[in-house]
Amino acid sequence: MLKIARIVTHEESIVFTWVHGNGITRFAEITTALDISHTDQLRFALMLNESLHLGDVLPRPWDRRVMWVLIGSSVILMLSRYFGQFDSKVFSWLLSPLNWLGCSDWRDHLLAAMNTPPRSRLWQLGYWVAAHLGYYVVLPIFMIKFVFRARLRDFGLSLAGCWRWWWIVVLSIGAVAALVIIFGKTPSFQATYPFYKDAGKSWFDLLIWELIYGVQFFSVEFFFRGFMTHGLKERFGFYSVPIMTVPYCMIHFGKPFPETLGSILAGLGLGTLSLWSRSIWIGFVIHVMIAWSMDLTALYYKGQLQMLF
Repeated sequence: MLKIARIVTHEESIVFTWVHGNGITRFAEITTALDISHTDQLRFALMLNESLHLGDVLPRPWDRRVMWVLIGSSVILMLSRYFGQFDSKVFSWLLSPLNWLGCSDWRDHLLAAMNTPPRSRLWQLGYWVAAHLGYYVVLPIFMIKFVFRARLRDFGLSLAGCWRWWWIVVLSIGAVAALVIIFGKTPSFQATYPFYKDAGKSWFDLLIWELIYGVQFFSVEFFFRGFMTHGLKERFGFYSVPIMTVPYCMIHFGKPFPETLGSILAGLGLGTLSLWSRSIWIGFVIHVMIAWSMDLTALYYKGQLQMLF
């Protein structure tokens, strides 16, 4: 929505300061008749404002939802960075209530599973996925329901009309898969993927890992393309997408350069798709299929995938 923030009259013109709903300011000058009086100029400006239904004279200076989304996202990203990885001391502290409930044996079994090979790394990664599910999904849902008093489907969880975008899913997966095949031959790519290095040892390891990996991508899509993008769109419009892309790119720091560079394009593309479709599910399917293809490509080039057959 447009709003007139300021009106300045001159001898032969009226200068308007227009403020769009996304906060962008524009200026316009309308030339009037040479003999029009100052009073008539002002009357004309006010009549134009009313006829175009441009809204209030002054823009809203405070947006509660925007502040919650931006500050809340900062806190969530901080928590995921410092408390999102497995730490045996933290995990032991989290299990301490089991002692109070008389289930110390369960606590000991869980601690042993998380620290004893051969699958300790798999369960540690499961902890990483569960932590991000809490940070990226549970905390935003709490804010949506109890702070914003809004519907979850308005933050990208709607399935309505998703089938109309199937062609974008096919094109996106096909285009990125070609790049994955090319970059999959590089040592840095093969050293990075899969995150679970024993995924190629058995079908059990591979399937369990890819399942929990998929859950992690749902968390990522809901937080960035759902909570952030749809939480900021009313104030910033399309600019909510590049705003979201900045922290999304930053969580890729430390990964191979092509992937970090691609995260900018992915953030812009998946964010735009979520904004258009009002759903994160199309982007989720694209993201998880590409991630799985990256793991399988790395396993293939390392010769581990062939050994499973």
